[in-house]
Amino acid sequence: MTKHVAIRMLLITVLLSGCQTTGTDSLGGAASSGDTVKQYTSNGRPIAHVELNNGVTIFPASWELPQFLIPPPNDATLSHYFNKWLDNRGQFGRYQVQPKGNAVPFREKLASSNFLEKQLQEKSVLSYLYYDGGELTHDALAPSGRFDFKLDNTTEFRSNSVGKSFVSYLVGHAICDGYITSIDAPLNDWPAVANTLYEDQKLIDILNMRARDQHVVNEEKGFIKSGRWFNTSSVQSLLLSELQGTEPHSRREYNYHGFATNLAMNYTIFKVGDDWQKFLDRIFQDKVKIEHQFFFSKNLPSSGWYSAYATRYDYLRIAVAMLEDWTNNTCVGGYLKAVHARAEPKNHNYKDPNRMTDVAKMYGGQFHLGFKGMENRKLLGLNGYGGQNILIDLENSRIVVTNSVTTNFDWHELVYEAIKNGRLKN
Repeated sequence: MTKHVAIRMLLITVLLSGCQTTGTDSLGGAASSGDTVKQYTSNGRPIAHVELNNGVTIFPASWELPQFLIPPPNDATLSHYFNKWLDNRGQFGRYQVQPKGNAVPFREKLASSNFLEKQLQEKSVLSYLYYDGGELTHDALAPSGRFDFKLDNTTEFRSNSVGKSFVSYLVGHAICDGYITSIDAPLNDWPAVANTLYEDQKLIDILNMRARDQHVVNEEKGFIKSGRWFNTSSVQSLLLSELQGTEPHSRREYNYHGFATNLAMNYTIFKVGDDWQKFLDRIFQDKVKIEHQFFFSKNLPSSGWYSAYATRYDYLRIAVAMLEDWTNNTCVGGYLKAVHARAEPKNHNYKDPNRMTDVAKMYGGQFHLGFKGMENRKLLGLNGYGGQNILIDLENSRIVVTNSVTTNFDWHELVYEAIKNGRLKN
């Protein structure tokens, strides 16, 4: 926990412990008085909260719903935070692709699972898709009426860091289309990175989160000296301010953070140039064949951000396109195989079997790889904040997609074991 977050949380806790009257939360709703009984932890750390009279719990130290909350949040709280994601769609602009009307429905051979139904009824998972050999074998949504937002096949789900892997897929297409020479291309042909630690970095080191930038930026603190957050600041402004005059660290190590992805995305935008919209249309309209609109957000009007929005079936269509590229040995499939082969150990000690980030011991090309217990199998893992997951079994043509509000569901059974065993627990 960073120092400024810890101080903020301490102040919030003190204020809340002394609160004996009903107030008004800035997000709407009346705050209940003197709630000091229920305690929450996130990732094992105590976290301050406010209980509202409408049943919603808010967590003032974070704009988003904290992950791995104990006790789990109720449905009113899940609705509140999911609506924040919906309200935040493309606030600063979008790189948007409209459907072309050529989407192909999925063939179905549906099976039932009491285990899945119980997870959807009681946990935070909203949508579950299991694709096996060209057919949907499980296709389910949380029950109607649980939440106060519309939940159906047109609901736009926020990707969070699943969008990192989508950006990598764009990079692969940019290489195959000749805009970028290779995954080993240095970034020194991009004027924006001049006089920064990234100037002579290879693209593969950006994609593998090994850009020797751990002394400047990380996932927990953002930019360490200034405290600026990379997803709310443009890449260009950060390169011109925080990063000017920086040099790469002497040690090359895994340093996972969103700025690396935003850097790769904006480098690709620069290299593709005026063809950018046509480039996106070719991928998502002509190849993926989306059914509804797809878009990447911008964190400022001139800067791309990896956070994407898509409907549930279009998430699966993107995953199927990756699988087919791999299987058919297309040029982009060759890119996926190259970054898979260049994966490197994460070198961390996380051991939670209910987290993709822990079970996958390798990272390459913006994908989680090297899954414990399936080390000899070719898998692509896409993982995002709040339980967004895609796991692709490249050898057996199986895919699981989950969209969720938060991490309060059995990822190990719904995703990992389902892929490992080739079937979902009933």
